[in-house]
Amino acid sequence: MTEPISSDPLVAPSAEALSRADRAFVLASGEPVVAVHANETHWWNNGSFALPVLGAVVCLAVGLVAHITEAIGFGLFLGAIALLMLPVVLLTWRGSATSIVLTAERALALHNGKVLRDVPWAEVHLIDRVDTLGNVR
Repeated sequence: MTEPISSDPLVAPSAEALSRADRAFVLASGEPVVAVHANETHWWNNGSFALPVLGAVVCLAVGLVAHITEAIGFGLFLGAIALLMLPVVLLTWRGSATSIVLTAERALALHNGKVLRDVPWAEVHLIDRVDTLGNVR
């Protein structure tokens, strides 16, 4: 027998990755919540940071194990790029929504419990459904 689907949006699969701060905001808001969609990515998932870090680790490991100075040098270069990109990634992450909360009155974009965007439904003209590699938004 199948389990009945809960009507509480905070226990829906789309809310599993909700941060503590976003969950606390939703619970404290007092508005009837229709749906919650958590952003499952984190600041370190940014390609401008993650790829140089991964490349640095691989090149340094290969260079140190095989005693290849060019690989060590390239690994250090990639590490420097990752360090230079770190402030940029952290600054841009602060403007990224960690969750989208849909209430009866409005749509809210939250970042760790702080409202980034508050759009009343009266101002919404069009909603697009986007499918990116199986991730439907």
